[in-house]
Amino acid sequence: MQEISPNINWDQVCYVLFDLETTGGSRTGDNVIELAPKVLGPDGIAIEDGSFDCLIRPQKRVSPFITTLITMIPNDMVKTAP
Repeated sequence: MQEISPNINWDQVCYVLFDLETTGGSRTGDNVIELAPKVLGPDGIAIEDGSFDCLIRPQKRVSPFITTLITMIPNDMVKTAP
C-alpha cells in the first residue's frame, strides 16, 4: 500500500475525492476492490503527493464483465491485496 505524503499542507486542502472500484453494483452483495483518493486544493487542482492507490482483496471474485468493461482489475491483481 502506498502511503499519502506527510508533506501536504492541510491548510490548503479543500476537497478529498474518493474513487472506488467494486466487484459490482450492489451495496450489500459486492466488495470494494480499489480505493484511490485524490486531495484537491481550494482551486480544485490536485495537490502534489496528495493521492494514492490501494487494491483491496474482495470476499468474492471479480467478474469478467467488471474486469473487462469497467475496472481492468482482474482477480490476479487483488488475490494477495490486504
